[in-house]
Amino acid sequence: MTDQPPERRSAHSINQLMADTGSGFGQLLKRARALEALGARVSRLLDPTIAGQCKLANVRDGKMIFSCSSPGIATRLRMQAPALLEQLHAAGMTDIEGVEVRLVIR
Repeated sequence: MTDQPPERRSAHSINQLMADTGSGFGQLLKRARALEALGARVSRLLDPTIAGQCKLANVRDGKMIFSCSSPGIATRLRMQAPALLEQLHAAGMTDIEGVEVRLVIR
């Protein structure tokens, strides 16, 4: 039995990781940017009094998942969800079938 030194991985600069869309980090960054852009677009469809307190957190299995900062705001978004879905469908986002609202208290 021989003791061999552990295999060393080469270091990459953060710029290389960000530019490589084939890497895990690159894919994650690409998805985060897409969610941010979609969130900004959807935010314009929301009632202005709740838009600043709710954020698009994810899109999964045909649902937009929002995080809201207070129970009252979360309830208002849930009540606005059917109208939001209609607006999304009218804007061509027909693959979105539902809205899920989560409360995130900071």
